[in-house]
Amino acid sequence: MAKPKKHPNGTWTLIASYQKARRNVTIGKVSTSEARKFAAQVDAVINHNRHGSKTLPPELLAWVQSLSEMHKTQLGELGLFDFRTNDMTVGELGRAFEADYKQRSDVSAKSTRNVSVMLRNRISKIEDVQLKDIEPTMRSVHSTAAPVFSESAKRILADFNSWQRNFYAQATWTRDNKMWRSIGLWAVKQGICQHSPFSILSLASMVNDERNVYIPAEWVLDAMESCLTPDIRITFAMGRFAGFRTCSEVRTLKWQDVDVESGTLTILDSKKKKPRVMPLFNHVRDELERQRKSTGDTRFVVSEQMRSRSSSATYQRAREAVLRSGREPWGRLLQNLRASCENDLLEIFPERQVTTWIGHTVKVSRDHYQKMRQRDCDNAIEAAKQLSPF
Repeated sequence: MAKPKKHPNGTWTLIASYQKARRNVTIGKVSTSEARKFAAQVDAVINHNRHGSKTLPPELLAWVQSLSEMHKTQLGELGLFDFRTNDMTVGELGRAFEADYKQRSDVSAKSTRNVSVMLRNRISKIEDVQLKDIEPTMRSVHSTAAPVFSESAKRILADFNSWQRNFYAQATWTRDNKMWRSIGLWAVKQGICQHSPFSILSLASMVNDERNVYIPAEWVLDAMESCLTPDIRITFAMGRFAGFRTCSEVRTLKWQDVDVESGTLTILDSKKKKPRVMPLFNHVRDELERQRKSTGDTRFVVSEQMRSRSSSATYQRAREAVLRSGREPWGRLLQNLRASCENDLLEIFPERQVTTWIGHTVKVSRDHYQKMRQRDCDNAIEAAKQLSPF
């Protein structure tokens, strides 16, 4: 029988062991006789489970039912009895999280839509799974130890993860698994779970080098000449030569943000929701002057028709322009314009300066934007010739 231990602050604890698991159980500030009685009852439950069945006799069952939630959790995590009374399903948890997420003022409408789409497309696979069937338990006396998942929980979550990998790109399912982990942490914070049931979901790199393609300026100039409307032409120009996020930052650009005298562009950052400033390069200024002659004296650089058009419709028109120019559309048609602009700027200007203009961190730039090009290798070989001893 394990003996309870009294600490200087008057709190009694007990280290209980069962099936190779150990748990530090906090008895509380009680009398010596009550602490010993608690330890004896714990021993009785352990001995019954070892030599009998999980169905406790009436006297022990009554004692278990009289325990506080803290004691039920601590002894239940040891595996002495099923302490998990939460019958909430993953589907119910997802809907509760979504409702709470929509009430937050610190997230954008786009982020809210992304969460709704993710839950709608993924949750059906594990919607009816009860949280208590996948929630891990703590089986160590050390507070820093990780909770342990049961074999059945591992199978359920592994099957779900395998399904995601079969149908979605690595960057996509990694992003979604990050959201599942956030949902699990939210459930713990709300008191729904003791430990996150989704912490076991794997994460991979969200960097997809195969989709990060450098687009030569000549290709974009050819596509611009093939555009049927000035709005699509300026979208290509601002993406490839000013590093704009298309279409969001092109839509919100106003003529008052174009300061020809000081040579600056002020952009409303579509992610940070605050302005950033970058130089007004000559070729960008020329395209903006051309756009102004086409649209006239308007508040925004692009037309109201363009501003009200969906991103997918703009993408389709840009794709058609590339096809008319005689080329096959490249991967991530609009996103790679921005990445290619950044790579060109990095040849001339310091990295931290360029990332400030483009509107993200140096880490994001290195992970998702910077691309080794053939001309980088050619230039390095040419520059190194003077170092060669031969």
